Amino acid sequence: MQDYHLALVPGQLRELRPDLRIAHFTHTPWASPEYLRMLPDDIREELLWGMLGADELGFHTTAWAEAFAAGADVAGTGTRLAVHPLGVDAEELRALAYRPAVDERLAELRAEVGDRKTIVRVDRTELSKNILRGLLAYRELLTAHPEWRGRVVHLASAYPSRQDLRSTARTRARWRPWRRRSTPSSARRTGRRSWSR
Repeated sequence: MQDYHLALVPGQLRELRPDLRIAHFTHTPWASPEYLRMLPDDIREELLWGMLGADELGFHTTAWAEAFAAGADVAGTGTRLAVHPLGVDAEELRALAYRPAVDERLAELRAEVGDRKTIVRVDRTELSKNILRGLLAYRELLTAHPEWRGRVVHLASAYPSRQDLRSTARTRARWRPWRRRSTPSSARRTGRRSWSR
């Protein structure tokens, strides 16, 4: 099984079927022990109990596996930690990057951005990606540091994911007004017609 929303399943399965071989893979970064301790004790213990029910726990990076090991008492559980990096097809990406449509879009972006610093974000449209929080953080940057107005632009691109979930639809509805460079309320807060100007 895989991902954070099934973190308790290995422990539950282990109780029901101790004969099973169980593996769990976590696609998201694992918190350091300092952050893990911020969880209420009972929640943290249940989370670790669930994960340690697996024979093998997989992570994308060594740092994430080490963070798990530092925050959990793995010794004596029989749980192995494994690292399975997710690679990309470099040749395919290169081929995509040199298509005429990409060159045209890049020229448009360069013309729009000019000599301003650029913050680029590409995410799936789902709750765990906190797209709205990123947009609010950008607004906060321009509010708290007006000297950056006109000197930085935020390019956010979100591609569809899990469109059939009601929670995803609600999230998209919340950030839909942010799709353009400015909203009336942001212009009032920053004193500018556009967040980037």
